[in-house]
Amino acid sequence: MKASKFIAVLLILILNILAAPVNVRADQTPSPIEHKIVVYARCKLTEKTVKLMRDQLLVLINAGRAKVNLPTLSVHPILQNVAQDYANYMAEHDFFSHHLPDGRTVGSRAAAAGFSYSFIGENLAKMNFVSAKTLYRGWYNSPTHHEILFTPDATQAGIGMACSAKSGFYYIAFVDAAP
Repeated sequence: MKASKFIAVLLILILNILAAPVNVRADQTPSPIEHKIVVYARCKLTEKTVKLMRDQLLVLINAGRAKVNLPTLSVHPILQNVAQDYANYMAEHDFFSHHLPDGRTVGSRAAAAGFSYSFIGENLAKMNFVSAKTLYRGWYNSPTHHEILFTPDATQAGIGMACSAKSGFYYIAFVDAAP
């Protein structure tokens, strides 16, 4: 094992031992786009980091869509909340699946939140680090994830991101839809 990798692993272990949950918001009135971001100290994930990652990921997705003459995706508050809530759930339970244990899918979660759609898709990721470029490349190079990113009729999107206090894994949920 390289020395730098060993040091990184050692630091992660130390942070995992010392970590404690941190309150996310100073105020109690989040805007619809800043809905329920779960932040844990051990994960080095802050509200600012989440917003930056969302912006970077959406820029990369829209740049890719523009190259093939597809409409850009804009953030929809309901889809943003659906994605963030699901990322939070996955992180809280160290759970990774497109289906909740009770069988609900992204379609049923979006409908329950009041979003009507003719198409809805979801990409998920579970990573031990977060990089918008790495995440985008992974989805871009996977045929099933690529198909969701480049659905021609999709115009709306939401991106959620959370980190597990138990495992330290980052959970990312991307939802796109055509109303």
